[in-house]
Amino acid sequence: MAPRTAKNSVEESGFEVFEHRIRRSSFTVKHKSWVDHLGAENTAIELSVMTPWGKGTAHFPNCGETDWREWLADIGSDYIGSKLFGFNTRKTDYRKTLSVVRGSVNEMRAEGKISVAIANEIRMTLREHYQYKPDEPEDQQVSSLVHYAMTHAFLKDCGNPVQYSENPKFRAFCRHAWAPFTEYLQAELDRERALQPIMEVSSLVDTVEPDHSRSAYEPEMEP
Repeated sequence: MAPRTAKNSVEESGFEVFEHRIRRSSFTVKHKSWVDHLGAENTAIELSVMTPWGKGTAHFPNCGETDWREWLADIGSDYIGSKLFGFNTRKTDYRKTLSVVRGSVNEMRAEGKISVAIANEIRMTLREHYQYKPDEPEDQQVSSLVHYAMTHAFLKDCGNPVQYSENPKFRAFCRHAWAPFTEYLQAELDRERALQPIMEVSSLVDTVEPDHSRSAYEPEMEP
C-alpha cells in the first residue's frame, strides 16, 4: 500500500500537527517554533507512533532552528528508540551473560586468584543448574544467573555480568517503520528546497512594475 499522508492542521495551543501513515504504522508530529529569553529561535516537537512493533510518545522541547523534519531524520535510531520505548530497545541475553561468567572463572584461574578445585566447582554448578532453558523466560534466567554470580564468594568481585542484545521488535520497528518515515520526511524537505529558487524567481517577476515613463504612442515626425 502506498504511503498516505493526512493534511496538516493547527491546534489551539499553536502546535502544527503532521500525520503520516505508511503500511500499518502511523506517526503524529506536533511541532511549534518558539523564542527563548535570549531571543534565539527554537523548535519543540512531540512525536507519537503506533506500530505493530511498539507504540510510544516522546517530547523534544529544544530542537534548535533546524526544520523539524530534518531534525527527526538526522537523529539516531537508538536515541529515538530509548525516548519512545525506554529499555525495550534491548533485551537481556542469557547466553552472552553466561559466557561472561564463564570467562571470569577462566580469567581468575589463569591469574591464580582461585584454585583448580574452586574453578571446577563453579563450572560444574553452571553446567548443572544454569544451562539455557528455552521454555522459561530469558530475563528470569538471567536474573537467577546474575544473583548467583554477584553473591558467590569469588565471583562477586568481578562485577555485574549481565549482557544485552537488540530487541528483535525494535529492529523490525527501525527497518519497517522508522526508516521509511524519515526517508519520506527527508524527501519532502528536499523537494521543498528544490522548488524554493523557482518560487523566489517567480515572486520577483510578479513584483516587477511596468515603466510608465515612456508612452506606448510615438507621434509621426513631420517631413
